[in-house]
Amino acid sequence: MSFKSWFDGLNIWLRILIIILLIVLWPIGIICLIIYLVSWAINSKKKESPVMQFEKYIEMKEDVKNARAKLILPKDEIITYAQPSSLYEERAIRNYVRTGHSIRIAKGWWFNMGSGQAESHGELRKIDSGILYITSKRVIYAGQFKSYNYSYKKLLSIEPFSDSVRIAVDGRQKTLTFTTENPILLGISLQNLSEKTSLGTEEKEAFENELKKTIVAKLSYFGGSITVGVENYKEMADAFRLYAKTIDLDAKDYAHEIKKTPSEIIKLQAKMLKFADILDDREKDLEKIKSIVGKSASEKVLEQEMDKVTAKNNTGDLVKNTLKDIAETIKELNPEIVTIGEIKTR
Repeated sequence: MSFKSWFDGLNIWLRILIIILLIVLWPIGIICLIIYLVSWAINSKKKESPVMQFEKYIEMKEDVKNARAKLILPKDEIITYAQPSSLYEERAIRNYVRTGHSIRIAKGWWFNMGSGQAESHGELRKIDSGILYITSKRVIYAGQFKSYNYSYKKLLSIEPFSDSVRIAVDGRQKTLTFTTENPILLGISLQNLSEKTSLGTEEKEAFENELKKTIVAKLSYFGGSITVGVENYKEMADAFRLYAKTIDLDAKDYAHEIKKTPSEIIKLQAKMLKFADILDDREKDLEKIKSIVGKSASEKVLEQEMDKVTAKNNTGDLVKNTLKDIAETIKELNPEIVTIGEIKTR
C-alpha cells in the first residue's frame, strides 16, 4: 500500500491531526509531502485495469439498487428509471462591457473615455450529483445536497436531449436539467408518467438498440486492445466474467419494456462465460507448468511450455477463435462497431 492510499484511507479528523503534527515537525512534514506528491503522480498515471473498471461499474449499480430500496413508494407505484445523474440549473452571468477608447497619461496609468453597461446571459451550472428516479407517477431526484419530488401533474414541459433532459415545473421559476447516459430509456420512462403507453415497432427497436450500445460501450474498458497470454489468463478470465455480470445489470434497467432479453445479448453473455472458463483452464495448466519449471521462469519459457500443452490437447487456437467469435457477436449487436480492438494471443 502506498503512503497516499494509507493517508487517504484515514478518518478526516485523524488526517487533520497528522497534518498539524507535520507542520510543527516541518522537516519531517516536507519529506512526507514529497512522498505523498510522488505517490499521487505515480497513481495518476496508472490506468485502471478492465477488472477494476468492471468492478467499479458493478459497485455503482449496487449503490443505485441500495438507494432505490430505501425509497418509500405506494404498492401501485413502480420505478421505471433509476440512474446516476448530475443536476444543473441555469444561473445568470453578468459581464461589464465598456465602449470607447483610452488615453495614456503616465506609465501604467490610463484614462478611459466612453461608457459601459452590464450584460447578462444564462449559463448552466452543475449544482449536485445523485440519482434520478422516474416512477409510474412522479419524478424524484435524490442528490447529495438537494432533493426534489414532483408528480407528473406539476410538470409543465419536458425537453429531451442526447445527454440530458430539461424539466419545467409549475411554481418553479428555473428549469431543472438532469444528465443521462440512457436518453431513450429516460424518454420512455417520462412518456409513461401520465399513462402506460405501448411502444411501436420503431420505438421498441430504438429502445433495444440503446441497451445493446450500452453493453458494447464497455469494450472501452479494455483500452482499445485485448491481449491474452501467460501473464494475464486469470485477469482476463475475471474481466470477461464481470463483463457478463454487467449485462444482467444493464438488462434489468430495460426489463419494464423488454420482457425478454434479445437473443443476441444472451448469446454474447454465454460466450463470455465460456471464454472465462477456457482462460481458467489455461491458468490451471500454467500453474502445473510453473510447478515443474519454477515460478521464476521467464514468459518466453512459459509460453513455449504452454504451446506444448495446447498442442498435445489440440487446443492451440481455442483462445483466439473464441475471442474472434465474441467479436463477431458484438458486431451483430452493434454493426457500427468496426472492430473490438486489436486481438493478441501469446
